Order: sequence, then C-alpha cells, then structure tokens
Amino acid sequence: MAMNNAPHDEGTKQFSGAALSEDLLTMKSDADQTQTETGDVTKTETEDRGNMDRLQVVSGLIEAKPGQIEPGDDYRFLITAAVQSSPSELGTWLSGDGQGFRGSDRPVNTSIIDREHNWTFAGENGFILTPPEDGADVIAAKPVDIGSNDLDAQPIQFNADELLGATAKNGYNQVNIASGRLEGVYIRQDEQGQDLGNPRINEQLRAFAEHHGLPVVEILVEPILLEAGATQIHELEAKEGSRLWKISLPSEGVLHEIDVIRVKPGEAPKGMQLDERGFDLRIQQLDGYGSSTFINADSEALGQLRSKVEALLLDVTESDREALEFTLRRIDSLSRPTLQGG
Repeated sequence: MAMNNAPHDEGTKQFSGAALSEDLLTMKSDADQTQTETGDVTKTETEDRGNMDRLQVVSGLIEAKPGQIEPGDDYRFLITAAVQSSPSELGTWLSGDGQGFRGSDRPVNTSIIDREHNWTFAGENGFILTPPEDGADVIAAKPVDIGSNDLDAQPIQFNADELLGATAKNGYNQVNIASGRLEGVYIRQDEQGQDLGNPRINEQLRAFAEHHGLPVVEILVEPILLEAGATQIHELEAKEGSRLWKISLPSEGVLHEIDVIRVKPGEAPKGMQLDERGFDLRIQQLDGYGSSTFINADSEALGQLRSKVEALLLDVTESDREALEFTLRRIDSLSRPTLQGG
C-alpha cells in the first residue's frame, strides 16, 4: 500500500536535465533515431523504443499554471500527495535545489489525475511533478494502489489513456517513479471553491509555493454519489510474490474500504505492521470527494464493519478466505484495548 513517498535523503538530490511535460509525446520518435555506444555494445533502436515506451504511461500531461480549474475543464497532472507531517520538507526534497529528485532506496509514489479521475491517496493535496526523462525511472504503474515501495522495475502494461481508463472514479492509480522535478502545488476544492483536505497542510503547501515561486493549481471537483450496496472482496493484481485484496463496504453517502496486503516472503516494507504471515491492512472511511479518515483506532466503527466482513465468509473462495480471516483477527486486535478498558 502506498503509505509514504520518497525518503528525505539529502544525499539523493541528483537529476540530470529537465523533462518538460509537453515534450513527452515526441520522445519516442526522437529516441527511434538515436543509437548510443556503451563499450563494445550498441544499444539498438528497439531497446531505446522499449525504454521510451515506459514513458507513455506519463504522457499527455499539461503545464501547471496558477488559478482554478473548473470541473468540466480538461487537465492531466502527475501528482504526489503530501502525506508527511511536513509538506515543506517533502517539497524541499522534491525540488532538490532546483535540480529535481532521485530516490536512492525507494521511489516516489504518484498518481495521474484528470477531470474524470481526481481522487488521490486519502484525498490529500500535494505536489505536481514533471515525470522522468528516462523510461527506466518509471518503476511501476497500475490503475490501483499496488502496495509497492521499492525500485524493482515492473512491467508497464498501460499508456496514460489506458491507465486512466482502468482507474475507478472512486479510486486512484499508482505510478512509481525514481526521478522527476517539482512543478507546482495542487489543492482540491469543492464546487464552491472551498479547500478540501487538511487546512494545516493546505496552508503549508500554499506558503511553500509562494516561497519557491511555484504555481498553485486549485482543482474544483464534484462529489461522487455514494450509495449503499453489497459488501465485496476482490483480489487485485500485485507485484510478483505479493498479494492484494480490497474489501468494499458501501453505505449511503460513505464508502468504507479495507486494503489487505500479503507481502512477498522476506520483504518488510517501511511503514507496515506485518503479522507472522506477512499480512497488513488499512481501514478508511471515504466521502464523495474521496477525502478519507483512517479508522484503525475507532473501535465502534470497527465493530460495525466486522459483522459485514464476517458475513463474506459464508460464500467465499479459499483464495479470499485467508485475507478475510486476517482482517477479522486484526479488527479484533485493534478493538481489544478499548474492550478491555470497558
């Protein structure tokens, strides 16, 4: 699960050149005409094209300009949510003294958003990025949260249009990149132009943008109608060796989601609390704007969700059963301190 962004490692502020969003569509044709020599080995045109093809998943982006974007306006940005306690610290790292960023031990988790797919991780606001110049720095891209925070390159199966087309409107995609540049700040707003998200974070983002001369893009979004429905579990495509499930519990006006991961044996991603079998989860409550509240510590809410999750065990595949059984154990564990105190 994409819980964090890149590390704030002062030794990793390296980036050569500046990738401009509007140039991405011409990169492939330029690369086809280029051959480079590496020792006695010639990098063929085919290899160059294969590398550039990874950039197609971050193509078609527009330049970040200050001002408001109306719900019907076309746009496409590569963004990363400011989920750290200090947006200015993250922004400083992404800026890299104006030279951009490069992750040394983990990527930056990003998403591509447009007018039809404007939900972000936890509904947070954050930074608009210019993507890598080198396709090798596009590490992974999926239309869902892929639960991956390493620099192991994964196959890229989508271009940008396909990725967005496969992204649920009440969800977000994940594109992991190893390099890029800071281009601006985005703030999601409701139809009346009121900021969504954490006011403290928004204030810091605006102050950072002003200090560094960056544009602030205010994106007006309309809420998605959330209706009551059946509780469901789906296994999602994951990194090789890991497994991912999403449990959706829709109610009138509210969507609860439980994201369950079982990581590849031997791995211990930062920020996760794995059990002895490598399982972890997060539980969140989302509104129609995609703004979320993590409710892992809300015993009353957890108790209401538990009965719905348990009901899924009555008709479930063996493949999904282990994820459900872990979820019930974790809910019991999270609720236990309050129960004992009562």
